[in-house]
Amino acid sequence: MNSNLFTGPWRGPVYNSNTFMLETLINQMADKAGIDAIEYRIRMLSAFEDKAWIKLLETVRDKSGWGSD
Repeated sequence: MNSNLFTGPWRGPVYNSNTFMLETLINQMADKAGIDAIEYRIRMLSAFEDKAWIKLLETVRDKSGWGSD
């Protein structure tokens, strides 16, 4: 079946590498701004229509004990 979806090596390694680089960049920007990395992401998503992403980050933060060293 013909499909426009990438499969195999075109899909996995590229996505994984790009995600790692993007998340690292966001962490560095948060650090430079002097803001917690999760709070930085929440602020970035504040104008986004789907608030479920913010809820997800808040849930992960709360359940993981983020920031309680």
